[in-house]
Amino acid sequence: MAKSPRDISCLGLEELKVLLVQALEENARLKAENLELREEIARLKGLKGRPKLRPSGMEQASEARDKSGRRKGRRGGKRSKLSISKTRIVKPDSVPEGARFKGYEDFIVQDIIIRPHTVLYRRERWLLPSGETVVAALPKEAASHFGPELRRFVLSQYHQGQVRARGEINASPGLSLCPSAALRKGLHTPVCAPSRALRTNKNPAPSDAFISPRALTIPRLFSQLRDLGIDISRRQIVRLLNEKQDAFREEASEVLRTGLAAASWITVDDTGARHKAKNGYCTHIGNDHFAWFATTTSKSRINFLELLRAGRKDYVINAAALDYMRDHKLPKATISLLTADTEQRFADEKAYLAYLNKLGLDKLKVNPDPVRIATEAALWGVITDEGHFDGTLVVSDGAGQFRLAGHALCWVHAERLIHKLDTFCEAHARAKKRIRGRIWWFYDDLKAYRQAPDARRARELSRRFDSIFSTITGFATLDRLLERLRARKKELLAVLERPEIPLHTNGSENDIRCQVTRRKISGGTRSDEGRDNRDAFLSLMKTCAKQMISFWDYPGARLDIPGAAHIPPLPQLIRQAAPT
Repeated sequence: MAKSPRDISCLGLEELKVLLVQALEENARLKAENLELREEIARLKGLKGRPKLRPSGMEQASEARDKSGRRKGRRGGKRSKLSISKTRIVKPDSVPEGARFKGYEDFIVQDIIIRPHTVLYRRERWLLPSGETVVAALPKEAASHFGPELRRFVLSQYHQGQVRARGEINASPGLSLCPSAALRKGLHTPVCAPSRALRTNKNPAPSDAFISPRALTIPRLFSQLRDLGIDISRRQIVRLLNEKQDAFREEASEVLRTGLAAASWITVDDTGARHKAKNGYCTHIGNDHFAWFATTTSKSRINFLELLRAGRKDYVINAAALDYMRDHKLPKATISLLTADTEQRFADEKAYLAYLNKLGLDKLKVNPDPVRIATEAALWGVITDEGHFDGTLVVSDGAGQFRLAGHALCWVHAERLIHKLDTFCEAHARAKKRIRGRIWWFYDDLKAYRQAPDARRARELSRRFDSIFSTITGFATLDRLLERLRARKKELLAVLERPEIPLHTNGSENDIRCQVTRRKISGGTRSDEGRDNRDAFLSLMKTCAKQMISFWDYPGARLDIPGAAHIPPLPQLIRQAAPT
Protein backbone atom coordinates (compact mmCIF):
# COMPACT_ATOMS: atom_id res chain seq x y z
CA MET A 1 0.00 0.00 0.00
CA ALA A 2 1.35 3.42 -0.92
CA LYS A 3 2.53 5.63 1.92
CA SER A 4 0.09 8.44 2.67
CA PRO A 5 1.38 11.98 2.04
CA ARG A 6 2.56 14.04 5.00
CA ASP A 7 0.26 16.64 6.49
CA ILE A 8 2.17 19.86 5.87
CA SER A 9 -0.40 22.15 7.47
CA CYS A 10 1.13 21.69 10.92
CA LEU A 11 4.80 22.09 9.81
CA GLY A 12 6.86 25.12 10.74
CA LEU A 13 8.70 27.38 8.33
CA GLU A 14 12.08 25.66 8.72
CA GLU A 15 10.53 22.21 8.27
CA LEU A 16 8.75 23.41 5.15
CA LYS A 17 12.06 24.74 3.77
CA VAL A 18 13.72 21.37 4.35
CA LEU A 19 10.81 19.60 2.70
CA LEU A 20 10.94 21.99 -0.26
CA VAL A 21 14.68 21.45 -0.76
CA GLN A 22 14.14 17.66 -0.70
CA ALA A 23 11.41 18.01 -3.32
CA LEU A 24 13.64 20.20 -5.50
CA GLU A 25 16.52 17.72 -5.23
CA GLU A 26 14.23 14.85 -6.21
CA ASN A 27 12.90 16.92 -9.10
CA ALA A 28 16.44 17.67 -10.29
CA ARG A 29 17.32 13.97 -10.14
CA LEU A 30 14.27 13.03 -12.19
CA LYS A 31 15.02 15.78 -14.71
CA ALA A 32 18.59 14.51 -15.12
CA GLU A 33 17.29 10.97 -15.63
CA ASN A 34 14.76 12.22 -18.15
CA LEU A 35 17.48 14.10 -20.07
CA GLU A 36 19.61 10.93 -20.26
CA LEU A 37 16.66 8.98 -21.67
CA ARG A 38 15.91 11.71 -24.21
CA GLU A 39 19.55 11.82 -25.25
CA GLU A 40 19.55 8.05 -25.76
CA ILE A 41 16.39 8.28 -27.89
CA ALA A 42 17.95 11.11 -29.92
CA ARG A 43 21.11 9.06 -30.47
CA LEU A 44 19.10 6.08 -31.68
CA LYS A 45 17.20 8.36 -34.09
CA GLY A 46 20.43 9.85 -35.40
CA LEU A 47 19.81 13.29 -33.89
CA LYS A 48 22.21 15.51 -31.97
CA GLY A 49 22.48 15.01 -28.22
CA ARG A 50 22.53 17.66 -25.52
CA PRO A 51 25.69 19.74 -25.08
CA LYS A 52 28.17 18.45 -22.53
CA LEU A 53 28.86 20.32 -19.30
CA ARG A 54 32.12 22.18 -19.02
CA PRO A 55 34.69 20.65 -16.63
CA SER A 56 35.18 22.25 -13.23
CA GLY A 57 38.63 23.61 -14.15
CA MET A 58 40.40 22.68 -10.89
CA GLU A 59 43.37 21.06 -12.62
CA GLN A 60 43.83 23.88 -15.14
CA ALA A 61 43.56 26.56 -12.44
CA SER A 62 46.34 24.94 -10.43
CA GLU A 63 48.82 24.58 -13.28
CA ALA A 64 52.13 26.34 -12.59
CA ARG A 65 52.94 29.47 -14.58
CA ASP A 66 56.16 31.38 -14.96
CA LYS A 67 56.60 35.03 -14.03
CA SER A 68 55.50 36.24 -17.45
CA GLY A 69 52.14 34.50 -17.03
CA ARG A 70 52.76 32.01 -19.85
CA ARG A 71 52.38 28.31 -19.33
CA LYS A 72 55.59 26.31 -19.22
CA GLY A 73 56.85 24.33 -22.18
CA ARG A 74 57.47 26.56 -25.19
CA ARG A 75 58.24 25.18 -28.60
CA GLY A 76 61.86 24.96 -29.69
CA GLY A 77 63.40 25.66 -33.08
CA LYS A 78 62.29 23.66 -36.09
CA ARG A 79 65.45 23.56 -38.17
CA SER A 80 67.43 21.49 -35.69
CA LYS A 81 64.81 18.71 -35.99
CA LEU A 82 64.85 18.55 -39.79
CA SER A 83 66.98 16.22 -41.88
CA ILE A 84 67.96 17.94 -45.14
CA SER A 85 67.45 15.58 -48.09
CA LYS A 86 68.76 17.85 -50.83
CA THR A 87 70.57 21.19 -51.03
CA ARG A 88 70.27 23.46 -54.06
CA ILE A 89 72.36 26.54 -54.71
CA VAL A 90 70.24 29.34 -56.17
CA LYS A 91 72.11 32.10 -57.99
CA PRO A 92 70.80 35.53 -59.00
CA ASP A 93 69.88 36.03 -62.64
CA SER A 94 72.58 38.70 -62.91
CA VAL A 95 75.20 40.16 -60.55
CA PRO A 96 76.45 43.72 -61.13
CA GLU A 97 80.16 44.32 -61.55
CA GLY A 98 81.98 44.88 -58.23
CA ALA A 99 79.50 42.90 -56.05
CA ARG A 100 81.04 40.79 -53.27
CA PHE A 101 79.83 37.29 -52.29
CA LYS A 102 78.49 37.35 -48.70
CA GLY A 103 77.48 33.71 -48.17
CA TYR A 104 73.97 32.24 -48.30
CA GLU A 105 70.53 32.99 -46.93
CA ASP A 106 68.79 29.70 -46.22
CA PHE A 107 65.17 28.99 -47.10
CA ILE A 108 63.79 25.54 -46.20
CA VAL A 109 60.94 23.90 -48.11
CA GLN A 110 59.35 20.76 -46.66
CA ASP A 111 57.63 18.43 -49.08
CA ILE A 112 56.46 14.85 -49.23
CA ILE A 113 56.67 12.41 -52.13
CA ILE A 114 53.91 9.78 -52.41
CA ARG A 115 54.03 7.66 -55.51
CA PRO A 116 53.74 3.96 -56.35
CA HIS A 117 56.90 1.93 -56.57
CA THR A 118 56.41 -1.33 -58.48
CA VAL A 119 59.23 -3.87 -58.78
CA LEU A 120 59.22 -6.71 -61.28
CA TYR A 121 61.29 -9.67 -60.06
CA ARG A 122 62.38 -11.76 -63.03
CA ARG A 123 63.30 -15.06 -61.41
CA GLU A 124 65.75 -17.10 -63.43
CA ARG A 125 64.63 -20.63 -64.24
CA TRP A 126 67.17 -23.34 -64.95
CA LEU A 127 66.49 -26.83 -66.25
CA LEU A 128 68.85 -29.39 -64.71
CA PRO A 129 70.14 -32.47 -66.59
CA SER A 130 67.96 -34.54 -64.28
CA GLY A 131 64.86 -32.80 -65.62
CA GLU A 132 64.15 -30.74 -62.49
CA THR A 133 63.57 -26.99 -62.70
CA VAL A 134 65.36 -24.56 -60.38
CA VAL A 135 63.82 -21.12 -59.81
CA ALA A 136 65.67 -18.29 -58.06
CA ALA A 137 64.31 -17.53 -54.58
CA LEU A 138 62.62 -14.21 -53.92
CA PRO A 139 64.27 -11.73 -51.53
CA LYS A 140 62.86 -11.30 -48.02
CA GLU A 141 61.04 -8.06 -48.80
CA ALA A 142 59.06 -9.77 -51.60
CA ALA A 143 57.11 -12.11 -49.31
CA SER A 144 53.79 -10.99 -50.84
CA HIS A 145 52.51 -8.92 -53.74
CA PHE A 146 52.31 -5.85 -51.47
CA GLY A 147 55.57 -4.51 -50.11
CA PRO A 148 56.36 -3.41 -46.55
CA GLU A 149 56.12 0.32 -47.37
CA LEU A 150 52.54 -0.12 -48.60
CA ARG A 151 51.72 -2.21 -45.55
CA ARG A 152 53.16 0.49 -43.28
CA PHE A 153 51.09 3.15 -45.05
CA VAL A 154 47.86 1.17 -44.62
CA LEU A 155 48.58 0.43 -40.94
CA SER A 156 49.37 4.06 -40.24
CA GLN A 157 46.26 5.34 -42.00
CA TYR A 158 44.02 2.90 -40.16
CA HIS A 159 45.37 3.02 -36.61
CA GLN A 160 46.79 6.52 -36.39
CA GLY A 161 44.48 8.24 -38.85
CA GLN A 162 41.33 6.77 -37.21
CA VAL A 163 39.85 5.33 -40.40
CA ARG A 164 37.25 2.58 -40.43
CA ALA A 165 37.70 -0.98 -41.63
CA ARG A 166 34.92 -2.44 -43.74
CA GLY A 167 32.87 -4.91 -41.76
CA GLU A 168 32.85 -2.74 -38.64
CA ILE A 169 29.48 -1.67 -37.33
CA ASN A 170 28.97 2.03 -37.74
CA ALA A 171 27.42 3.91 -34.83
CA SER A 172 27.43 7.39 -36.33
CA PRO A 173 24.21 9.32 -36.94
CA GLY A 174 24.32 8.38 -40.62
CA LEU A 175 23.74 4.74 -39.70
CA SER A 176 21.73 4.97 -36.49
CA LEU A 177 18.38 4.54 -38.20
CA CYS A 178 15.41 2.64 -36.88
CA PRO A 179 13.72 0.20 -39.32
CA SER A 180 10.88 2.58 -40.14
CA ALA A 181 13.33 5.41 -40.87
CA ALA A 182 15.35 3.08 -43.11
CA LEU A 183 12.25 2.09 -45.03
CA ARG A 184 11.22 5.74 -45.41
CA LYS A 185 14.62 6.37 -46.99
CA GLY A 186 13.96 3.59 -49.48
CA LEU A 187 16.39 1.04 -48.03
CA HIS A 188 15.10 -2.49 -48.52
CA THR A 189 17.18 -3.76 -45.60
CA PRO A 190 16.95 -1.73 -42.36
CA VAL A 191 20.33 -0.33 -41.34
CA CYS A 192 20.02 -1.44 -37.73
CA ALA A 193 19.41 -5.05 -38.87
CA PRO A 194 22.22 -6.18 -41.24
CA SER A 195 21.27 -8.42 -44.12
CA ARG A 196 21.91 -12.14 -44.15
CA ALA A 197 24.91 -11.61 -46.42
CA LEU A 198 26.57 -9.31 -43.89
CA ARG A 199 26.00 -11.84 -41.11
CA THR A 200 27.97 -14.48 -43.01
CA ASN A 201 31.60 -14.65 -44.05
CA LYS A 202 30.89 -13.89 -47.71
CA ASN A 203 31.85 -10.22 -47.25
CA PRO A 204 29.79 -8.64 -50.03
CA ALA A 205 30.74 -5.31 -51.49
CA PRO A 206 29.80 -2.45 -49.16
CA SER A 207 26.45 -0.84 -49.77
CA ASP A 208 25.58 2.80 -49.23
CA ALA A 209 22.96 1.59 -46.76
CA PHE A 210 25.71 0.50 -44.39
CA ILE A 211 28.21 3.32 -44.74
CA SER A 212 28.04 6.70 -43.07
CA PRO A 213 29.03 9.64 -45.28
CA ARG A 214 31.51 10.83 -42.67
CA ALA A 215 33.03 7.40 -41.90
CA LEU A 216 33.45 5.98 -45.40
CA THR A 217 37.03 5.08 -44.62
CA ILE A 218 38.07 1.82 -46.25
CA PRO A 219 36.37 2.90 -49.49
CA ARG A 220 38.20 6.22 -49.16
CA LEU A 221 41.50 4.47 -48.54
CA PHE A 222 40.73 2.17 -51.45
CA SER A 223 40.02 5.16 -53.70
CA GLN A 224 43.15 6.93 -52.53
CA LEU A 225 45.38 3.95 -53.27
CA ARG A 226 43.75 3.38 -56.65
CA ASP A 227 44.22 7.06 -57.53
CA LEU A 228 47.90 6.69 -56.67
CA GLY A 229 48.18 3.79 -59.10
CA ILE A 230 48.05 0.85 -56.65
CA ASP A 231 46.13 -2.14 -58.00
CA ILE A 232 44.44 -3.36 -54.80
CA SER A 233 40.96 -4.42 -53.70
CA ARG A 234 39.03 -3.63 -50.54
CA ARG A 235 39.38 -7.20 -49.34
CA GLN A 236 43.15 -7.06 -49.81
CA ILE A 237 43.27 -3.88 -47.69
CA VAL A 238 41.40 -5.70 -44.90
CA ARG A 239 43.87 -8.59 -45.17
CA LEU A 240 46.80 -6.19 -44.84
CA LEU A 241 45.20 -4.90 -41.63
CA ASN A 242 44.29 -8.22 -40.03
CA GLU A 243 46.57 -10.96 -41.29
CA LYS A 244 50.09 -11.76 -40.06
CA GLN A 245 49.94 -9.40 -37.08
CA ASP A 246 50.99 -11.98 -34.47
CA ALA A 247 54.32 -10.25 -33.80
CA PHE A 248 52.60 -6.92 -33.12
CA ARG A 249 50.05 -8.53 -30.78
CA GLU A 250 52.79 -10.36 -28.89
CA GLU A 251 54.79 -7.17 -28.43
CA ALA A 252 51.66 -5.43 -27.11
CA SER A 253 51.16 -8.24 -24.58
CA GLU A 254 54.79 -7.97 -23.53
CA VAL A 255 54.31 -4.21 -23.09
CA LEU A 256 51.70 -4.95 -20.40
CA ARG A 257 53.81 -7.59 -18.66
CA THR A 258 56.87 -5.37 -18.55
CA GLY A 259 54.88 -2.26 -17.68
CA LEU A 260 53.24 -3.93 -14.67
CA ALA A 261 56.52 -5.43 -13.48
CA ALA A 262 58.34 -2.09 -13.67
CA ALA A 263 55.56 0.25 -12.50
CA SER A 264 55.33 1.80 -9.04
CA TRP A 265 51.87 3.10 -10.01
CA ILE A 266 49.35 2.78 -12.80
CA THR A 267 46.23 4.68 -13.79
CA VAL A 268 43.18 2.84 -15.09
CA ASP A 269 39.95 3.72 -16.83
CA ASP A 270 37.34 2.11 -19.04
CA THR A 271 34.83 3.14 -21.68
CA GLY A 272 32.12 1.52 -23.74
CA ALA A 273 32.98 -0.60 -26.77
CA ARG A 274 31.02 -2.66 -29.29
CA HIS A 275 32.01 -6.11 -30.48
CA LYS A 276 29.94 -8.51 -32.57
CA ALA A 277 26.95 -6.16 -32.26
CA LYS A 278 27.01 -6.38 -28.45
CA ASN A 279 27.92 -3.82 -25.82
CA GLY A 280 31.26 -4.32 -24.11
CA TYR A 281 34.00 -2.35 -22.40
CA CYS A 282 37.51 -1.26 -23.29
CA THR A 283 39.86 -1.06 -20.28
CA HIS A 284 43.01 1.06 -20.26
CA ILE A 285 46.02 0.34 -18.04
CA GLY A 286 49.12 2.54 -18.16
CA ASN A 287 51.37 5.21 -16.74
CA ASP A 288 53.95 7.68 -18.09
CA HIS A 289 55.89 4.91 -19.86
CA PHE A 290 53.30 2.56 -21.40
CA ALA A 291 49.65 2.16 -22.34
CA TRP A 292 47.63 -0.99 -22.91
CA PHE A 293 44.04 -1.62 -24.02
CA ALA A 294 41.74 -4.64 -23.93
CA THR A 295 38.11 -4.99 -25.02
CA THR A 296 35.97 -7.45 -23.05
CA THR A 297 32.30 -8.12 -22.35
CA SER A 298 32.46 -7.19 -18.66
CA LYS A 299 33.79 -4.47 -16.35
CA SER A 300 33.70 -6.56 -13.16
CA ARG A 301 36.61 -6.95 -10.76
CA ILE A 302 37.12 -10.50 -12.03
CA ASN A 303 37.57 -9.09 -15.52
CA PHE A 304 40.07 -6.49 -14.27
CA LEU A 305 42.08 -9.13 -12.39
CA GLU A 306 42.08 -11.36 -15.48
CA LEU A 307 43.59 -8.48 -17.48
CA LEU A 308 46.25 -7.93 -14.82
CA ARG A 309 47.37 -11.54 -15.26
CA ALA A 310 48.96 -10.28 -18.48
CA GLY A 311 48.21 -13.31 -20.62
CA ARG A 312 48.40 -16.10 -18.04
CA LYS A 313 45.42 -18.46 -17.93
CA ASP A 314 46.08 -20.34 -14.67
CA TYR A 315 44.66 -19.87 -11.17
CA VAL A 316 46.74 -19.98 -7.97
CA ILE A 317 45.71 -20.35 -4.32
CA ASN A 318 48.64 -19.12 -2.25
CA ALA A 319 49.16 -16.98 0.84
CA ALA A 320 48.20 -13.78 -1.01
CA ALA A 321 44.98 -15.42 -2.26
CA LEU A 322 44.04 -16.53 1.26
CA ASP A 323 44.71 -13.02 2.61
CA TYR A 324 42.42 -11.66 -0.12
CA MET A 325 39.64 -14.01 1.00
CA ARG A 326 39.99 -12.90 4.62
CA ASP A 327 40.02 -9.21 3.68
CA HIS A 328 36.78 -9.69 1.73
CA LYS A 329 34.96 -11.39 4.61
CA LEU A 330 34.84 -14.91 3.25
CA PRO A 331 33.81 -17.19 6.18
CA LYS A 332 36.60 -19.11 7.90
CA ALA A 333 34.81 -22.40 7.29
CA THR A 334 34.85 -21.73 3.54
CA ILE A 335 38.51 -20.66 3.58
CA SER A 336 39.44 -23.86 5.44
CA LEU A 337 38.08 -25.91 2.52
CA LEU A 338 40.60 -24.19 0.23
CA THR A 339 43.65 -24.60 2.48
CA ALA A 340 44.18 -28.33 2.15
CA ASP A 341 47.61 -27.67 0.61
CA THR A 342 50.02 -24.79 1.08
CA GLU A 343 49.68 -23.85 -2.61
CA GLN A 344 47.40 -25.08 -5.35
CA ARG A 345 47.57 -24.36 -9.07
CA PHE A 346 44.93 -24.91 -11.74
CA ALA A 347 45.55 -24.85 -15.48
CA ASP A 348 42.53 -22.79 -16.50
CA GLU A 349 39.12 -21.46 -15.48
CA LYS A 350 37.34 -24.73 -16.24
CA ALA A 351 39.60 -26.71 -13.93
CA TYR A 352 39.34 -24.15 -11.13
CA LEU A 353 35.54 -23.86 -11.25
CA ALA A 354 35.27 -27.66 -11.28
CA TYR A 355 37.37 -27.69 -8.08
CA LEU A 356 35.10 -25.09 -6.42
CA ASN A 357 32.00 -27.06 -7.44
CA LYS A 358 33.53 -30.22 -6.00
CA LEU A 359 33.91 -28.41 -2.68
CA GLY A 360 30.25 -27.37 -2.88
CA LEU A 361 30.86 -23.63 -3.00
CA ASP A 362 28.42 -23.20 -5.88
CA LYS A 363 25.59 -24.44 -3.64
CA LEU A 364 26.18 -21.87 -0.90
CA LYS A 365 23.59 -19.08 -1.19
CA VAL A 366 25.33 -16.53 1.03
CA ASN A 367 26.66 -13.00 0.74
CA PRO A 368 29.38 -12.38 -0.35
CA ASP A 369 29.24 -14.98 -3.09
CA PRO A 370 31.96 -17.51 -2.18
CA VAL A 371 32.60 -18.53 -5.81
CA ARG A 372 33.15 -14.90 -6.85
CA ILE A 373 35.44 -14.10 -3.90
CA ALA A 374 37.40 -17.35 -4.33
CA THR A 375 37.81 -16.67 -8.05
CA GLU A 376 39.02 -13.12 -7.43
CA ALA A 377 41.41 -14.44 -4.80
CA ALA A 378 42.89 -17.07 -7.12
CA LEU A 379 43.40 -14.43 -9.81
CA TRP A 380 45.08 -12.18 -7.25
CA GLY A 381 47.28 -15.17 -6.38
CA VAL A 382 48.42 -15.36 -10.02
CA ILE A 383 49.23 -11.63 -10.09
CA THR A 384 51.34 -11.80 -6.92
CA ASP A 385 52.94 -15.03 -8.12
CA GLU A 386 54.04 -13.16 -11.24
CA GLY A 387 55.71 -10.54 -9.04
CA HIS A 388 53.38 -7.72 -10.06
CA PHE A 389 51.84 -5.25 -7.64
CA ASP A 390 54.64 -5.42 -5.10
CA GLY A 391 53.89 -1.95 -3.73
CA THR A 392 52.19 -0.81 -6.95
CA LEU A 393 49.36 1.70 -6.49
CA VAL A 394 46.28 1.80 -8.73
CA VAL A 395 44.97 5.32 -9.33
CA SER A 396 41.35 5.31 -10.51
CA ASP A 397 38.14 7.31 -10.61
CA GLY A 398 36.76 5.29 -7.70
CA ALA A 399 35.00 2.52 -9.65
CA GLY A 400 34.67 -0.54 -7.45
CA GLN A 401 36.39 -2.99 -9.80
CA PHE A 402 39.66 -1.04 -9.59
CA ARG A 403 39.91 -0.93 -5.77
CA LEU A 404 42.67 -3.40 -5.01
CA ALA A 405 45.20 -3.62 -2.16
CA GLY A 406 46.98 -0.38 -3.00
CA HIS A 407 44.53 2.19 -4.32
CA ALA A 408 44.44 5.98 -4.74
CA LEU A 409 41.53 8.17 -5.79
CA CYS A 410 41.49 10.76 -8.55
CA TRP A 411 41.02 14.25 -7.09
CA VAL A 412 39.46 15.59 -10.28
CA HIS A 413 36.68 13.00 -10.11
CA ALA A 414 36.20 13.60 -6.39
CA GLU A 415 35.83 17.37 -6.87
CA ARG A 416 33.54 16.79 -9.85
CA LEU A 417 30.95 15.30 -7.50
CA ILE A 418 30.72 18.66 -5.73
CA HIS A 419 30.84 20.59 -9.00
CA LYS A 420 27.78 18.71 -10.28
CA LEU A 421 25.63 19.39 -7.20
CA ASP A 422 22.47 21.38 -7.90
CA THR A 423 21.74 24.28 -5.56
CA PHE A 424 18.27 25.74 -5.00
CA CYS A 425 18.88 28.75 -2.79
CA GLU A 426 21.52 31.43 -2.30
CA ALA A 427 22.76 29.93 0.98
CA HIS A 428 23.43 26.56 -0.66
CA ALA A 429 25.16 28.20 -3.63
CA ARG A 430 27.46 30.15 -1.26
CA ALA A 431 28.24 27.00 0.74
CA LYS A 432 29.13 25.08 -2.41
CA LYS A 433 31.32 27.93 -3.68
CA ARG A 434 33.22 28.21 -0.37
CA ILE A 435 33.89 24.45 -0.18
CA ARG A 436 35.06 24.30 -3.78
CA GLY A 437 37.39 27.23 -3.18
CA ARG A 438 38.97 25.50 -0.19
CA ILE A 439 39.32 22.24 -2.13
CA TRP A 440 40.99 24.03 -5.08
CA TRP A 441 43.43 25.71 -2.72
CA PHE A 442 44.14 22.39 -0.99
CA TYR A 443 44.66 20.64 -4.34
CA ASP A 444 47.14 23.32 -5.40
CA ASP A 445 49.10 22.73 -2.17
CA LEU A 446 49.09 18.96 -2.80
CA LYS A 447 50.68 19.56 -6.20
CA ALA A 448 53.34 21.73 -4.55
CA TYR A 449 53.93 18.99 -1.96
CA ARG A 450 54.65 16.46 -4.74
CA GLN A 451 57.52 18.65 -5.91
CA ALA A 452 59.06 18.98 -2.41
CA PRO A 453 57.76 16.31 0.02
CA ASP A 454 58.18 17.07 3.71
CA ALA A 455 56.95 15.18 6.81
CA ARG A 456 55.82 18.32 8.66
CA ARG A 457 54.00 19.54 5.55
CA ALA A 458 52.31 16.13 5.19
CA ARG A 459 50.91 16.33 8.76
CA GLU A 460 49.64 19.84 8.10
CA LEU A 461 47.89 18.76 4.88
CA SER A 462 46.29 15.82 6.68
CA ARG A 463 44.84 18.17 9.32
CA ARG A 464 43.58 20.54 6.63
CA PHE A 465 41.86 17.65 4.88
CA ASP A 466 39.97 16.79 8.05
CA SER A 467 39.02 20.43 8.52
CA ILE A 468 37.64 20.80 4.99
CA PHE A 469 35.72 17.54 4.76
CA SER A 470 34.25 17.67 8.27
CA THR A 471 32.68 21.10 7.64
CA ILE A 472 28.95 21.39 8.38
CA THR A 473 27.60 23.76 5.74
CA GLY A 474 23.86 23.45 6.39
CA PHE A 475 23.44 22.12 2.82
CA ALA A 476 22.42 18.54 3.68
CA THR A 477 23.35 16.98 0.31
CA LEU A 478 26.76 18.66 0.33
CA ASP A 479 27.38 17.63 3.96
CA ARG A 480 26.63 14.00 3.15
CA LEU A 481 28.96 14.12 0.15
CA LEU A 482 31.78 15.64 2.23
CA GLU A 483 31.30 12.89 4.80
CA ARG A 484 31.56 10.23 2.06
CA LEU A 485 34.77 11.78 0.72
CA ARG A 486 36.26 12.05 4.20
CA ALA A 487 35.75 8.29 4.60
CA ARG A 488 38.07 7.86 1.57
CA LYS A 489 40.84 9.95 3.17
CA LYS A 490 43.50 7.26 2.87
CA GLU A 491 42.92 6.92 -0.88
CA LEU A 492 42.71 10.67 -1.51
CA LEU A 493 45.88 11.39 0.51
CA ALA A 494 47.95 8.45 -0.75
CA VAL A 495 50.22 11.07 -2.34
CA LEU A 496 51.49 12.09 1.11
CA GLU A 497 53.23 8.70 1.44
CA ARG A 498 53.87 8.21 -2.30
CA PRO A 499 54.65 11.64 -3.82
CA GLU A 500 55.48 10.09 -7.20
CA ILE A 501 51.88 9.11 -7.97
CA PRO A 502 49.62 11.48 -9.94
CA LEU A 503 46.69 13.23 -8.30
CA HIS A 504 44.33 12.42 -11.16
CA THR A 505 43.63 9.94 -13.94
CA ASN A 506 43.96 12.46 -16.76
CA GLY A 507 46.65 10.29 -18.35
CA SER A 508 44.24 7.36 -18.73
CA GLU A 509 41.42 9.59 -19.92
CA ASN A 510 43.66 11.15 -22.57
CA ASP A 511 44.92 7.75 -23.70
CA ILE A 512 41.48 6.16 -23.90
CA ARG A 513 40.14 9.06 -25.96
CA CYS A 514 41.48 7.39 -29.11
CA GLN A 515 39.27 4.39 -28.35
CA VAL A 516 36.28 6.72 -27.88
CA THR A 517 37.07 8.30 -31.25
CA ARG A 518 37.31 4.86 -32.83
CA ARG A 519 33.95 3.92 -31.31
CA LYS A 520 32.28 7.06 -32.67
CA ILE A 521 33.66 6.41 -36.15
CA SER A 522 33.38 2.65 -36.38
CA GLY A 523 30.94 1.58 -33.72
CA GLY A 524 32.59 -1.80 -33.15
CA THR A 525 34.45 -4.81 -34.50
CA ARG A 526 32.95 -7.95 -36.01
CA SER A 527 35.71 -10.52 -35.50
CA ASP A 528 37.91 -11.47 -32.55
CA GLU A 529 40.97 -10.97 -34.75
CA GLY A 530 39.89 -7.43 -35.64
CA ARG A 531 39.22 -6.61 -31.98
CA ASP A 532 42.60 -7.95 -30.83
CA ASN A 533 44.46 -6.13 -33.61
CA ARG A 534 42.72 -2.85 -32.81
CA ASP A 535 43.57 -3.12 -29.10
CA ALA A 536 47.16 -4.15 -29.82
CA PHE A 537 47.88 -1.30 -32.23
CA LEU A 538 46.25 1.28 -29.96
CA SER A 539 48.52 0.00 -27.17
CA LEU A 540 51.62 0.19 -29.37
CA MET A 541 50.72 3.61 -30.78
CA LYS A 542 50.20 5.18 -27.34
CA THR A 543 53.31 3.51 -25.92
CA CYS A 544 55.37 4.84 -28.82
CA ALA A 545 54.09 8.35 -28.06
CA LYS A 546 55.11 8.01 -24.39
CA GLN A 547 58.56 6.79 -25.45
CA MET A 548 58.93 9.70 -27.93
CA ILE A 549 58.96 7.33 -30.92
CA SER A 550 57.33 8.13 -34.25
CA PHE A 551 54.56 5.67 -35.00
CA TRP A 552 55.56 5.92 -38.66
CA ASP A 553 59.06 4.72 -37.80
CA TYR A 554 57.83 1.93 -35.51
CA PRO A 555 56.12 -0.32 -38.12
CA GLY A 556 58.95 0.49 -40.51
CA ALA A 557 61.43 -1.05 -38.06
CA ARG A 558 59.23 -4.07 -37.36
CA LEU A 559 58.54 -4.73 -41.07
CA ASP A 560 62.28 -4.56 -41.88
CA ILE A 561 61.90 -1.71 -44.36
CA PRO A 562 65.33 -0.85 -45.82
CA GLY A 563 66.66 2.39 -44.35
CA ALA A 564 64.09 2.51 -41.55
CA ALA A 565 65.24 3.74 -38.14
CA HIS A 566 66.23 1.08 -35.61
CA ILE A 567 63.77 0.91 -32.74
CA PRO A 568 64.51 -1.42 -29.81
CA PRO A 569 61.67 -3.58 -28.44
CA LEU A 570 59.21 -1.40 -26.58
CA PRO A 571 59.36 -3.56 -23.41
CA GLN A 572 63.10 -2.90 -23.27
CA LEU A 573 62.52 0.86 -23.47
CA ILE A 574 59.86 0.65 -20.74
CA ARG A 575 62.25 -1.24 -18.50
CA GLN A 576 64.99 1.33 -19.06
CA ALA A 577 62.66 4.27 -18.33
CA ALA A 578 61.28 2.78 -15.12
CA PRO A 579 62.48 4.33 -11.83
CA THR A 580 65.08 2.26 -10.01
